[in-house]
Amino acid sequence: MPKDKRVNQSHSIEFNDGTFISYEQAAKLIQKEGKLTVGPYIDRKGLRCANAVLENHRACDNCIEPVRCYTPLRDRRIVDQWFSFCLHAQCDRPLEETPEERCTRVVAWVRSLKRK
Repeated sequence: MPKDKRVNQSHSIEFNDGTFISYEQAAKLIQKEGKLTVGPYIDRKGLRCANAVLENHRACDNCIEPVRCYTPLRDRRIVDQWFSFCLHAQCDRPLEETPEERCTRVVAWVRSLKRK
């Protein structure tokens, strides 16, 4: 891809399939989700963590213990492992908060990245 058409990587999230989204687009996707769970898995109520929202995971229909499983709708992973780790850490912070409050806090954190 020509350099002038490439998205500025310092202001966007790159996926292993070659696609990019801005931090604002990521924040809007997470905000649209409305509720986030802790941990990397999808819980029994279908709540996903922020990484699962961005990578577009869904609960597995065939698993005995779905709380420990997820199925990516396509093989799309966040390339920057440090960002992925930090995003998980934001969802896993040991705060007493509702899934809605967690979502609002993570959206604010993602939006703060675009200012740096």
